[in-house]
Order: sequence, then C-alpha cells, then structure tokens
Amino acid sequence: NRLSSIMIFLLILVALLLELITMLFANQIINYIIKNMFIYSIIQFVIEFVLIYTIVLIINKFVPPIKVYIRNIYIGSLFSSIIIYFILLFFLFLIKLFEYININFNIITIISLSFMMIYLINFCIILGLLINYFIQKKPIFLED
Repeated sequence: NRLSSIMIFLLILVALLLELITMLFANQIINYIIKNMFIYSIIQFVIEFVLIYTIVLIINKFVPPIKVYIRNIYIGSLFSSIIIYFILLFFLFLIKLFEYININFNIITIISLSFMMIYLINFCIILGLLINYFIQKKPIFLED
C-alpha cells in the first residue's frame, strides 16, 4: 500500500513536470509558427486541455486499488478536467487582477492562493472519482 502511494505521488509529480515543460515550450513553438492570435489561442487551449485531461485520466486509472478500464472513467475525468481548467483560469484571473489594480501582494499571498488552487484541484479529482463510481451500474472501485 505504501509502495502504491509512492508510485502515485511520483506519477503526479512527473505529470506536473511534463505539463509545465510542455506549456512553456509549446507556447514558444506555436507562437513562432503561427502568427494569427485567434488560431494561436485555439491551439493553446486544445493543447492545455488535452494535457490536463490526460493527466486526470491517468490519475483516475491508477488511483483505485483494482484494474479500471478507460471506458469506465472517461466521464468523470472529463468533468474533472473541465472544472480544473476553470480553476486555473480563475487563478490566472486573480493574479492579473492583482497586477491590474496595483495591489502589492507578497509571496505569502501567492503561496496561499497556490495552496487553495491545489486543494480545489484535488477536490475536483476526487469528485471525478465519485462521479465514475456513481455512474457505473456495477461499482468499479470495490472488490467483490
């Protein structure tokens, strides 16, 4: 049990690092190739959403203690991904709003907002797991 929790933690850590690297370099590459801002925005949204959905799908596949198929968990993963994307947009909106109205906030404010964002994202992942559990006719998370 301890080994599986360490593996899940490492999986989440690697996924977040890959997401960060992809978002940083994908923006530069897309911006260099595509000069139209509308197409750039659409491609950026698709890349970010697919990346978030893939990470949530992987987490939902490996968190339950039994073997789970992707066809059983895609609805909860999609719901979690949509909510997580809106949480991230709201977080970026708050940061931009603080910059716009010239509120001098320090690192403690940013850290507390980041912890709140991480808490809400974890809550959304658990909510997606519960949606997957209640959608199934036969519970997929309990061993018989």
